[in-house]
This record gives sequence, structure tokens and C-alpha cells, in this order.
Amino acid sequence: MNHTPGPWHCNGQTVYGPLTDGDRDYICTCGDVVHDEHAANARLIAAAPELVAALRAIVNTVTHPKSTKNEMRLIAEECRAALAKANA
Repeated sequence: MNHTPGPWHCNGQTVYGPLTDGDRDYICTCGDVVHDEHAANARLIAAAPELVAALRAIVNTVTHPKSTKNEMRLIAEECRAALAKANA
């Protein structure tokens, strides 16, 4: 089974998928009371599709014998963006 395609977004402690038919797909809610840690967990979950894509790019590039330094830099930027979204 595949996960809901990204990008995902969070609003407080609730994570939503992309807009579909004018509505966002519900992914999850972290915790049942407002808490900073629950919101941080939601941000991390919302970044999951980008984190998975960054990991796939790393694996594909590192294992390819003809990868260039420029390709590595581009992947590093993709990783930084995913980490920033997760506030990690």
C-alpha cells in the first residue's frame, strides 16, 4: 500500500495531504490537547514525503558510479529543505 502523496501540510497538531476536490485529505492529529511537542510531531509527520524523497535521492546518487559533486550539492539542498520543513 502506498501513502497519501505529498506535499503534506500541518495546521497546529493536525496533518493534511494535498488539496483533492476542493478539500484536504486528513492524515492525522498528534495528541488530544494543545502542546508544543504535539505540534512539533505534526511538523515532522508533514515533512515525511519530502524526507522519503530526499532519502531516495541520496541512495540513488550515492550508489550511482558516475554521480557528480553538483548532483550531491542538489541533493544536500533537497535534504536541507526537508529538514527545515520538519524543524529538525
